[in-house]
Amino acid sequence: MRVWMCLLMLWCLGHPALAQDRDYGRSMVVTDRGIVASSQVLASQAGSRILEQGGSAIDAAIAANAVLGVTEPMMNGIGGDLFLLYWDAKSGKLYGLNASGWAPQGLTIDFLKKQGITSMPDDDTIIPAFMERGDQHIGFGIMGGSNQPLAHAQFVSDIVDYGWNIQAALSAPRFTIRDTGEPIKCSIVLESRVSPEVQSQLRQKGHDLVLRKDYSAVMGRGQAVLRNSATGTHFATSDPRADGSAEPEAMPRE
Repeated sequence: MRVWMCLLMLWCLGHPALAQDRDYGRSMVVTDRGIVASSQVLASQAGSRILEQGGSAIDAAIAANAVLGVTEPMMNGIGGDLFLLYWDAKSGKLYGLNASGWAPQGLTIDFLKKQGITSMPDDDTIIPAFMERGDQHIGFGIMGGSNQPLAHAQFVSDIVDYGWNIQAALSAPRFTIRDTGEPIKCSIVLESRVSPEVQSQLRQKGHDLVLRKDYSAVMGRGQAVLRNSATGTHFATSDPRADGSAEPEAMPRE
């Protein structure tokens, strides 16, 4: 039986609040075949179809990304940056690729210096990410500019410290900071699902709280795929803060 694990995410270096806020959750998708999770349903379906036709996880990721270039043209688009983590199920090896920062051939250091440009933008990314313990291997990523390290830390903590599954961890209420470039001081942005008791305790400690709706796009959007190598089962989830989905590879037709 073929075993594929594919996780595709598109991350945006622009403002994370382009999508609308949400007020609902989602269920985890479970399958013993391949699965693709992305931020747009059509993209996930395209990747899943490639798996059904015998393609690899990389083939599926390329197909899904091509669709994202059409359905999400306001993001990086075709030819944009690429950050990849590839986990090989047979060998257990993890490979990483940073293909960001592509530029035209003529955009040399000397050319930039002549234009008075002497430094690079300091926007960075830490996605995608990978965590594993024993037979469980999780590929995940949550985009959103300066929100990325905060969202990743909350996702990991929900799994490691509280034993939640990947859907619960990805859907859980989040906090972040204002992406203004100013000192954050004690200002925290919270989703309104955070309990009133916690909000009260934070205010008592001097924090200035900014409440967003239940599922706010300000908190970023993510995808996650877990593979249990002992059972050959895949668990996948797509963030309820966006329009994505996790699409399993269909069973072969008779």
